[in-house]
Amino acid sequence: MTDARPTVVVADGQEFLRAGIRTVLQGGGFEICAEASDVVEAIAAVRRERPRLCLLDVDLAGGGIEAARAITRISPETTVIMLTASAYDEDVIAAFRAGASGYLLKEASLESLPRSLHAALRGEAPLSRALVGLLVDHVARGRARHVMLTTGDILQLTHREWDVAQLLRDGRSTREIADALSISPITVRRHVSEIRAKLGASNRASAADLLARSFV
Repeated sequence: MTDARPTVVVADGQEFLRAGIRTVLQGGGFEICAEASDVVEAIAAVRRERPRLCLLDVDLAGGGIEAARAITRISPETTVIMLTASAYDEDVIAAFRAGASGYLLKEASLESLPRSLHAALRGEAPLSRALVGLLVDHVARGRARHVMLTTGDILQLTHREWDVAQLLRDGRSTREIADALSISPITVRRHVSEIRAKLGASNRASAADLLARSFV
């Protein structure tokens, strides 16, 4: 008789968390076909296994959101569910835009994970309850903050980019920004890259200088 248990790739940098997820999912009717500790391993595992689901840490080494984008392109039949320790509306939206089908907080009980993944297989979009209010607030307050450049142009930054930009302007390092905002260095680098692109800055130092001269 063929085993019809849905296959899952679990991609998270924390081995102890992968072990917990493995135990819960195996008991909840899933087959763990591969595990990964970084983006390269995750993409390779999905390419090889073509799983029904990929549980992907947002802060996975190499960039979880970038991995989601690659995985959904490589294996469209794989449903990607993001797992995160941080609740930031812009990361949630970026993840869904990258092709993810759900977004779950690590602080939630692992016991509810099989139920969430079964819901995803039914075509639902599992989202931790704590994130619902966050997204409602995101829509209510709008996405953009505006910065007047010395050229007279208006630069639009998301709220999270605004937070990062202020610390970047003050000369903070990636690690210092990450610690101050309780986000990962990977996420900081992603936001800095987006800020640089919007500013047209060739490097981080140029971006910081432009921001220092533009904030009023």
